[in-house]
Amino acid sequence: MKFIVCLSLLAMGLFAVELPTTASEKAELATSKTKEVQEAKKKMADDKISDAKEAKQKTKESTEKKADSKKATSKAVNINTATAQELESLNGVGPAKAQAIVAYRKQNGDFKTTEDLGKVPGIGNKTLENLKGTIKVR
Repeated sequence: MKFIVCLSLLAMGLFAVELPTTASEKAELATSKTKEVQEAKKKMADDKISDAKEAKQKTKESTEKKADSKKATSKAVNINTATAQELESLNGVGPAKAQAIVAYRKQNGDFKTTEDLGKVPGIGNKTLENLKGTIKVR
């Protein structure tokens, strides 16, 4: 025997809800609800993954644009006269490397060649390679 529960919502209408009365009906309802919950969780997880991928792509594109912008707009920077801020405009040179370059220059004098920049702690071959064509000593 099934019971029908009727509710009146704000006198707008009559809604009938069928409640399970047997164990098998209850199990069937629980199984269907479990499937609905699992599907909802999967959709939420898929949405989160999709959002994360989209955010990662946007970050990558933004980083690439900044790097391209630095390369396109930068003229050769004289590493013997440049301020830390000017050095930071170079691709691969952030605040720490810029300060290290200025400190090294103050302590050891002007760089004789652009390759001498490799003597600065934190400036390796990869950085020197990236800076080719964007730095000068005269």
